[in-house]
Amino acid sequence: MKKKDLENMETPKQASWVIRKIFEAKRWLTTGVKELDLYAVKGKDLISKAYTSIMPQYPKVNRKALLLTQGILPRHQFILWMSLYQRLATVDRLSKWGITVHKECVLCMTDTEETHEHLFFECSYSRFIWEQLLKLFGISRQVGKWQEETAWLTTRTKSINELWKILEVHLQQQYIKYGWKET
Repeated sequence: MKKKDLENMETPKQASWVIRKIFEAKRWLTTGVKELDLYAVKGKDLISKAYTSIMPQYPKVNRKALLLTQGILPRHQFILWMSLYQRLATVDRLSKWGITVHKECVLCMTDTEETHEHLFFECSYSRFIWEQLLKLFGISRQVGKWQEETAWLTTRTKSINELWKILEVHLQQQYIKYGWKET
């Protein structure tokens, strides 16, 4: 980097994260300042439009309907949050961390590796429990995979009355908590 023109220089591949962030900020300043000038000319709503142009736009998270249900114990909300973001200490994650564990699923007693996807809804034992919970609520439907079930429950919690919403989310949290603790 010595004796080089920093304005036109590319980010060095061996640079530390701080240097990479500085170069990224430099790139933004060269393109972002022009964009901010457009808002300064218009004058109205300058701050809000400038803020939205600077901040990255992330997709809307629909899971908050599950996580923010009142009447749920905080420890169950926390375990649900960890499961929604696939952060539970399942066997596949433990083995990635270097911890020696038996990789087969202890719930269905098969040689299938216990992953997050398998533990919830692919395992015959946990699938049976979820089917029974659905029957308890009078719901007859095919049990899908993890993403399908959380998407279904998320859309369902938006459209049903509050008591059923609390019961369904609470049962799902209990299902996740005790299903995960069993392993």
